[in-house]
Amino acid sequence: MLTKEIEMLRRSTMPTCGSRYLSIIAAFAGVLGLAMGGHAALAAPPSVLLFADRDLGEAIASGLAARGMPAPTLSDAAADQACAALPAGVPRFALVSHVPSRTTVEACGRSAAADVSALEIGHQAVALVAPAGASVWSLRIATLYRAVGEHGGGNRRPQSWSDVDSALPHLRIGLLAPPAGSRAETMLQELVMVAGCVAVDPRLPFDLAERAAYCGKLRQDATTVRHTGSIEELETWAASAQPGQLAVVSLAELRQLSERVVPLPINGALPTTENLDAARYPAAASVSLLMVVPHAAAQASRDAARTVAFDLLAESVIGPEGTLAPAGLAPLAPADRVAARAKAATALEQP
Repeated sequence: MLTKEIEMLRRSTMPTCGSRYLSIIAAFAGVLGLAMGGHAALAAPPSVLLFADRDLGEAIASGLAARGMPAPTLSDAAADQACAALPAGVPRFALVSHVPSRTTVEACGRSAAADVSALEIGHQAVALVAPAGASVWSLRIATLYRAVGEHGGGNRRPQSWSDVDSALPHLRIGLLAPPAGSRAETMLQELVMVAGCVAVDPRLPFDLAERAAYCGKLRQDATTVRHTGSIEELETWAASAQPGQLAVVSLAELRQLSERVVPLPINGALPTTENLDAARYPAAASVSLLMVVPHAAAQASRDAARTVAFDLLAESVIGPEGTLAPAGLAPLAPADRVAARAKAATALEQP
């Protein structure tokens, strides 16, 4: 069963899109006036502002630039900038690393005196991988925390995976961790290490920031080393790593490594499109587009906002082979991408 799921994951990272879904997308393109592929890139008019959460990674800006769009303004809180009262009458868009709650959307509408909509456009995630041909087993996030967390092993640090869980192989623990400050490191800490820590560690700091620092800290011995983000370095690791050695990579890196590595299930789930969409894979976060169109926006500005939104939501941007794929954006299922465009069309047609 595990081999079958891994093969399905490999196929899902390849440029596949059934003709049935392509025909559906093309039909929506005709209705919405979208150019689904090969059209001249549309530059965002200066009357529309574009922001992006900094923790999505700087590759987001490169992905939009590849479509001929201006780079977004990176911010620690892109939603706050998009929801500001000023500049009045100017539509704003924000790419954010979460799904804004209904309360957040409503508050944004009041503060910006605007019509506000939020669309999920994809996911970012990290994968735990072993070299192709190596032993593969499923890990719980609590088990990983006990194995590689600085505070996870107690006074006696485990040396082999079987020291943590007798059901795991008797192989020496090793982890190739993401670069410091990278989006992959942030997701590893927030989605995996903190969750595993909360599940097993009674010594949690009460303050959330202190808790993240405490739980997210990896072992400071030879068990854990960091890679630089170079694909060549990861390829070298995959060719020479000893049994039991694992690496944490982004989905973009997993795609580039192709047949050289194999992902391990986390909490019983692989990072497939189906599992990401169903929130079964724990090491993933949603990426959303927040659209803020002030009530005072002139028709020309609304038209510009519509153009920018549809360019952002084009297959050539958020699809499997879109320009945001190198930024680690895992696409929604084809039907869900179509639904996102339809929702955008409805939202931007409001007076």
